[in-house]
Amino acid sequence: MDSLDSVCNSIKPNVFMASIDLKNAYHGINIAKTSRKMLKFRWNNTLFQYTCLPFGLTYAPRIFTKVLKPVVAYFRENGILCVAYIDDIYVQAETLCDLEYALSKIIVTLQNLGFTINWEKSNLVPSKEITFLGFILNSDKMTIKLPDQKAIDIIKFSKSVIKSSALSIRDVAKLLGFFNSSMPAVMYGQSHYRNLNLNKIEYLRKCNWDFDSKMELSSLAKEDINWWQKNILGSEKPLIKEKPFLTIQTDSSSFRWGATDANRAIGGDWSLDEKTLHINVL
Repeated sequence: MDSLDSVCNSIKPNVFMASIDLKNAYHGINIAKTSRKMLKFRWNNTLFQYTCLPFGLTYAPRIFTKVLKPVVAYFRENGILCVAYIDDIYVQAETLCDLEYALSKIIVTLQNLGFTINWEKSNLVPSKEITFLGFILNSDKMTIKLPDQKAIDIIKFSKSVIKSSALSIRDVAKLLGFFNSSMPAVMYGQSHYRNLNLNKIEYLRKCNWDFDSKMELSSLAKEDINWWQKNILGSEKPLIKEKPFLTIQTDSSSFRWGATDANRAIGGDWSLDEKTLHINVL
């Protein structure tokens, strides 16, 4: 399944971009009559049954992706660079005219296949900066960043977590979810996530994995949250990853360790005290 990474890896400097959103996309896929009985629900003493693919079904994203995949392949075979993530389609071209042609062909084809375009949520004006899957993509600066309002909302929630006098594990898990979903656009975000996550896991184990139990933040967990509060607003990541000037490979076992770059190698045995440590520490 394509993802935001697929889009980021496709973007080239100064390309024109656009996006197409499909309206109620799942509802365009019929459910076999023999399977509809599995999709019943009762509301106001009336029994209803889905005849089309419902939102919220575990397999729905995968099913829809497989249905749309041949269509996307057809576009690519015709020289159109596009990436589909469920019902959101990213389109790019090197020139304004090429992108306008691509959009026209995609829209007509999708409509002929029975799909409905969500005109309000689609970005059909060719641009070098668009918002796609909740991130701002810029082909001029070759960067990805969070919309300011999304960053502000995360900061606001993180402050409520720190100030809470009855903090639940669920609230911390929710905050971690916000941090994790923001990482594609926050430089060094992965380095300021681990302590808070370990703090959450520690209390989950103590409380028999009950997310509604209360917990206290460790000093290291608070440091993680404070880092995000200071850095998430305005943060952006380059879409082009610089080639590392040095690559170091390391490995270890319970008895020995070693490391090497292109020219040198080093290694040795762990001390008696070090051998008592967990492999994750070594």
